[in-house]
Amino acid sequence: MCYLRPTSCEDVLKPSEATPREAGLLQISTGAPVLRQQRRTESWGRTVEVSSSVHRFDRFRLRYRSGS
Repeated sequence: MCYLRPTSCEDVLKPSEATPREAGLLQISTGAPVLRQQRRTESWGRTVEVSSSVHRFDRFRLRYRSGS
């Protein structure tokens, strides 16, 4: 079995407005404020994860930890 250990990660957060589909899924009004998150994780220079998420603005909490 091969395990890839993440060596770096980049998150980009951007304020935006909920689309009708997102609003339905998040149980908020269309156009309500949301945070869009794009993440790219690498393991020794190789991309191992790419993701896009949409978060309710009123329930988003950010915590960063640096170092090991």
